[in-house]
Amino acid sequence: MRILPTNKTRKANTEPELTKVQIVTRVVALLVALISVFFFFFKILFF
Repeated sequence: MRILPTNKTRKANTEPELTKVQIVTRVVALLVALISVFFFFFKILFF
């Protein structure tokens, strides 16, 4: 027997749609964090 989630549960688990500015901000923040970590380890290893 299969139990399907109710509509209330489905709506509660969905994230709100992001605007273009929020998407770009999220991507830029992720790239800055990854580049910073890369240079941090590069600095530790070679200097």
